[in-house]
Amino acid sequence: MDREVDESLIVRYLLRDSNDVELCDDEFQQIEMRYLADQDFFQQVTAIEDELIQSYVNGELPTDEMLRFELTYLSDPAKLKKIQFSRSMKVCFGDERK
Repeated sequence: MDREVDESLIVRYLLRDSNDVELCDDEFQQIEMRYLADQDFFQQVTAIEDELIQSYVNGELPTDEMLRFELTYLSDPAKLKKIQFSRSMKVCFGDERK
């Protein structure tokens, strides 16, 4: 896998579900292994996840991504906490975080 992973591939990784045919098992495993082993890549994935959550909270995700986001994030308590935190930051600080 290239050193620079396409952001759209990371988004697909973050929004994956059991029916995701876009991301093959090989790609998924490579991303997962690199995510756990490479601190820079971990930070890149985390930053993209933060942007994704912020876009969701701001209502800026395209419909297909929003649906996949909700399926993936609203059913996971740890991910739901990230959304709730982002919402509270938006309430406290408004659009300053953009």
